[in-house]
Amino acid sequence: MVVLDDDPTGTQSIADLPVLTHWEVADFTWAFEHIARNGCKPAVYVLTSTRSLDPTEAAARNAEVVHNALAAAGSPEADADSRVPLGFVSRSDSTLRGHYPLEPDVIAETLAELTGEETDGVVPVPAFPDAGRVTIGGVHYVRGSGRSLTPVAETEFAKDATFGYTASDLAHYIEEKSNGRIAAASVIALDLNIIRAGASTEGLHGEPDISAEAIADAIDGASDATPIVADIGASAAATASAPSRPGDCGRPGETPVPGGGPNLLWNTHITEHPPAGAGCIDAPCWTAAPATSSVGSSTPALRTDGTHGRRSLICSHHLLTISH
Repeated sequence: MVVLDDDPTGTQSIADLPVLTHWEVADFTWAFEHIARNGCKPAVYVLTSTRSLDPTEAAARNAEVVHNALAAAGSPEADADSRVPLGFVSRSDSTLRGHYPLEPDVIAETLAELTGEETDGVVPVPAFPDAGRVTIGGVHYVRGSGRSLTPVAETEFAKDATFGYTASDLAHYIEEKSNGRIAAASVIALDLNIIRAGASTEGLHGEPDISAEAIADAIDGASDATPIVADIGASAAATASAPSRPGDCGRPGETPVPGGGPNLLWNTHITEHPPAGAGCIDAPCWTAAPATSSVGSSTPALRTDGTHGRRSLICSHHLLTISH
């Protein structure tokens, strides 16, 4: 997994991963060999610092990183044993500041150009629960010192001179930042009714396969980099003061249970030890997918019958790639 990190703060939340400040082919070759030789977690951070660049420079740097990483990984026609399977992650800001949707667009376009692989869905994941940034009912919130949650567009972050915005609802944020190219109505929403679809079944953790199927069905129509937004919370502390709306975030004060159970927590941080029973989609994340793939593997999750064997680029804050 290659993480393109647009700001130096991103590397403060990781451990035991190679971090590159240069991204020549030789740098990626060293990183991939280091991971294989030392049995490290299969990910490398690339400190691009593109948040400080103008859009043209940021786009060029993203394309260069993807091109060089793919070159170091080996030709798609090469023997599988000699090729490094890659997924790409575009890491940005949990308060919605950064070159979005430019950077994930460039990554997807470069992948299509160099490998022929198309991106069906782009999933913005701005949540950072430890810092009080959560998404509830498709709206992104920031928790203040009094533990109350404020829609992010009503905070000082939205007034940023370079990356300012007016929408807290992620679908409308996407429409705003794409200058209308992506309509809010076209964004697929994964609310907790979908994510916790297996919660009503018997058993301590419900039926994670039911939740996985519900998510797969919800994103089935994704094509041509359709944005997909998901509700992401952390704990009762993060949700107790959030607005409660039918069909959005469940009961105030409810504590999500991480892992493949009904109270699903999507956690986009690099996690050394995922919870027992958590399914992973080619990256260290907690999802409703059945536990059929391991961290960093290229084994398809969600469904293994080929109906959802697609590439889905997940982006914003810690960004993950579903790469099948």
